[in-house]
Amino acid sequence: MARVKPFSQEYKDEAVRMVLDGPCPVAHVAKELGIHDTPLETGWPLQAQARWTGPEVGSEKSERELQLERENASFAIRSLS
Repeated sequence: MARVKPFSQEYKDEAVRMVLDGPCPVAHVAKELGIHDTPLETGWPLQAQARWTGPEVGSEKSERELQLERENASFAIRSLS
């Protein structure tokens, strides 16, 4: 059975930025980093988006607003593939 490599949060965030900011597709970035493309297509971007777009100071978002933001992030990530 393959061992799961523990990646630091900084590593994951940088990988997600490479996908979101760069012109290269997810598969190319994953190959360049020597990792499988699945984390870059699903888990890591959603986790990063949740951290990067936390609630603004002085504003509270409803559960529905948060759900819609997660869905939008998911669609945006799928469109990058």
